[in-house]
Amino acid sequence: MAFWLFRGQIEKARQVAELALTTINFREEQEIFNVWVAYLNLESQHGTRESTDGVFRRAIKNVDQEKKMYQHQIRILYKAGHHGQVFVIY
Repeated sequence: MAFWLFRGQIEKARQVAELALTTINFREEQEIFNVWVAYLNLESQHGTRESTDGVFRRAIKNVDQEKKMYQHQIRILYKAGHHGQVFVIY
């Protein structure tokens, strides 16, 4: 993902994230979580609010560490200055 982001190819970075999510073995919970976090960071920086929310909803359904994912999303929203949305999630 970082390679394509460095080159300014946001869509290709998204494709890499989607491919990773379908390729990584489900037993590799931490690796899957890390991909979701990277994908969420990508969308928060380069996507729309809707695309970020969509990735977040999918991540919550597909990770075992829901609380950590919520905490990460709150940090992203707080850094972006979306304090109102932080309270909606919390």
